[in-house]
Amino acid sequence: MSADTSRPTAYDLLDEGTALPAQATFRSLAEATTEDWAVIIEKGRTKKNHVLRLCLEHLEMLKEPQPGFPIDRYT
Repeated sequence: MSADTSRPTAYDLLDEGTALPAQATFRSLAEATTEDWAVIIEKGRTKKNHVLRLCLEHLEMLKEPQPGFPIDRYT
């Protein structure tokens, strides 16, 4: 359990084996609950997530020189 025992974290819920819905239910980040984040974390563990790899690949592309730029866009 987290240091603040009054509110478990998403990881606490996963560690405890709490039953979670199939999908998070928030419509804006301000509405997201601990349970929503637990769902997102669990889905990320069970499904290959390529977002990080794609982000890093796109950052690397910014290192290529572009006409008119005094420096590469990565810099």
